[in-house]
Amino acid sequence: MNDNVLAKAHHPASGRHALVCDEGESVWLYLTDVDGRELVADCWLFNTIIAPDQLASLANRATAPAATSRFAGPDARRGLPGTNEISIVWSADGHDACVRMAGIPVGFIDSRARQGYSRNLRADGPFGQRFDNARYRALFDA
Repeated sequence: MNDNVLAKAHHPASGRHALVCDEGESVWLYLTDVDGRELVADCWLFNTIIAPDQLASLANRATAPAATSRFAGPDARRGLPGTNEISIVWSADGHDACVRMAGIPVGFIDSRARQGYSRNLRADGPFGQRFDNARYRALFDA
């Protein structure tokens, strides 16, 4: 994770923090543990570049990678949103976080899983899982 935070939120009851970060080639949601110190889960939201066919070496990367064309869906590339377009929504207990852009949920983290759920994934894999509407409703519409 780099220092280019597009949005952040803290939940006072759970102690967790959620951060939406511009990683250069992609944008990710991160969730911390309950003391807010360590990242415990992530959610790839979208690429800011055309999806590469393969990952470049991760050994020397300081930022999270863009999702590859095998996993990135047809609408996975977009420009950076304005900060007023991004909102972070918490589940009732404050342990799960969702990112909405222009009011539309684009990805969320269920704190019981290390990988998030993204609307822009075409297949489950190393970048997370495809958006799960039932799980989303159970966490955020409850």
